[in-house]
Amino acid sequence: MNDVACTKISDPNLAAVKAIEYAKVYQEKLLCASLSGVTAVINKCKEADNYSNIIKLIKDSFSLPSEIASLFLVSKDKKCVNNNYDYFQGIDLIEARKVFKSLQDLGRADVLQSLIESSTNLSASVKFNARAYKEPDELRSIVILFQNPLIYDLEYVTVLTNLFQAIRALKELEIKRLDESKKKNVPIQGPILTLILQEWLSTFSKEHFIQYLTNTQQFVSVRLMTADNITLNEDLPIMGACQMLSLLYLSTDYLNWKGKGFSFTSCPFILNTLTKSTYLQIDHRLEQNQFRAQVPGFEYVVLKVHRENIINDTLNLIQKYKRREYLRRELKIQFIGEDGVDQGGVQKEFFQIVVRRIFDSEFGMFKYNESTRTWWFNPNSSDLLEFELIGIILGLALYNTTILDVHFPTAVYKKLLNIPIGLDDVESIDPMIHQSLIKLRESKEDVSDWMTYFSVEVDYYGQTKIIDLKPGGNDIPVDNNNREEYIRLYTHYLLESSIASQWDHFKKGFTLVCDTPFLAFIRAEELEDLICGVEDLDFEELEKNTIYEGGFTKDDSTIIFFWQVIHSLSNDLKKKFLSFTTGSDRVPYGGLSKLQFSITKQPDSDRLPSAHTCFNALILPSYPTKEKLETLLLKAIQNSEGFGLR
Repeated sequence: MNDVACTKISDPNLAAVKAIEYAKVYQEKLLCASLSGVTAVINKCKEADNYSNIIKLIKDSFSLPSEIASLFLVSKDKKCVNNNYDYFQGIDLIEARKVFKSLQDLGRADVLQSLIESSTNLSASVKFNARAYKEPDELRSIVILFQNPLIYDLEYVTVLTNLFQAIRALKELEIKRLDESKKKNVPIQGPILTLILQEWLSTFSKEHFIQYLTNTQQFVSVRLMTADNITLNEDLPIMGACQMLSLLYLSTDYLNWKGKGFSFTSCPFILNTLTKSTYLQIDHRLEQNQFRAQVPGFEYVVLKVHRENIINDTLNLIQKYKRREYLRRELKIQFIGEDGVDQGGVQKEFFQIVVRRIFDSEFGMFKYNESTRTWWFNPNSSDLLEFELIGIILGLALYNTTILDVHFPTAVYKKLLNIPIGLDDVESIDPMIHQSLIKLRESKEDVSDWMTYFSVEVDYYGQTKIIDLKPGGNDIPVDNNNREEYIRLYTHYLLESSIASQWDHFKKGFTLVCDTPFLAFIRAEELEDLICGVEDLDFEELEKNTIYEGGFTKDDSTIIFFWQVIHSLSNDLKKKFLSFTTGSDRVPYGGLSKLQFSITKQPDSDRLPSAHTCFNALILPSYPTKEKLETLLLKAIQNSEGFGLR
């Protein structure tokens, strides 16, 4: 050190470079820090208008992980703030961004070329070595590179390509470590590096989060549009970019919830229904992946059914696959004797037909109330396996994001979520009984004169049957002192005991598919919306997102007439139009903008419009006048039952 101290260096630029080199050797004495040396070199080069030393510094110190990390280490007298976007494993990222910006602001092609070459070399080193990373410190160079704005320029896409391959390699390493720990039946050893990256990403401000998300999405889009012969399941850069997106995505909060850390699920009231639906889909997809790993080659549950015997065929197949790990695989439907490939439309049609058959009044499983326009369980029905089937159908529809045209009172969804129900829920099942019970409770008269007893008269296949609400109830009159007990017992009878067998099988079927603890964060009304869709009559959104086929365009006169007619319809007719074209008067949560709706041209202008409900497709003849279009369209939607249950 004495020899060094006595040697005078006349060139200030060279002195700054030497200062950096000494700082690397004696990092524990970072009194002026390496970074001040970088800034000094930049400033001296600008003053002298000689950039050879800064180019040398970039080539020597920006190409290797250990070298560049040493430049941005926080000095001992400056504490690294945990959980802060501006720091990572002792690295001062604010200063790193300042240095990259200063180098770029020089506006010199030779400096920028050196910076790109060094960044490319550094990213290549990261790509080839990431699979061997074991410690968090080894992630420093990845994070530092992400601070360089040049890497997001499409002209220098190689750097980002290498970085995303490195992230993919990290993920593959962790999958391998996890598999080994399972085989040995021991906890995974050492830190999980992608989770460390994820923790850092979770500290982002909204501005930086959007920036990283946009840059990553842009990389995927550009690569798909420009690269030749891409095979998605073999393209490591795209796979790595998607891994990066997964780190940025809702999975962060989902994993916090699964890991019992802080999660927005601890305050579910701040999450909207669409976000909760996303959680359910994440949960479902992760479980599907887990099942695939357990039984390779069995990725789907394929239900092969005859249309004319769809209920019995489905029941038999459900009995065969009546295990959670089967039913929660991806669902595929095949109608025997038909060539249709299930890409969503066949599945939707399957659900529509099953629901229509089961809720047919002749089937007798459910009773329809005209005043509430809802279905309730028929206490007399003994088709217990069919009740289990409809429960399974509800669960499958929820996890396959298929809207069902079912109309249950909210009490059904409360019971599925184990939410207590009571007198208020009777109104949605039978308003007349609810009104009578309220009148009984509030009456100022002597209600013993009403000749009401602790029993219920029910119709059992044409015969009157007496059900006691408590032992000897048919001989116990209701008076002003015991009427609250009567109301409580009658309510319990209507909502619980009278349908106990039917309900137990129905819920058993639903739970067989849907037993995720995340359901505890969903309100009954939200569960109904996710299964049955919402009433959304914003047809302006539908028009904006409609696809035209067969020769139609949005400027075609028939299409202009069509939307003029649609927008002028009453709400009731708009609902009928939705039923005619989609099989339900309700739409996916999120509104009509989420509905994939198409209009296909039919040359014959004398035919009625028709629809393929399983594809949300309207077949519209090319009518020459608005009047003819309106007349025939209304005739079609008013005289077609579709798959409606009313």
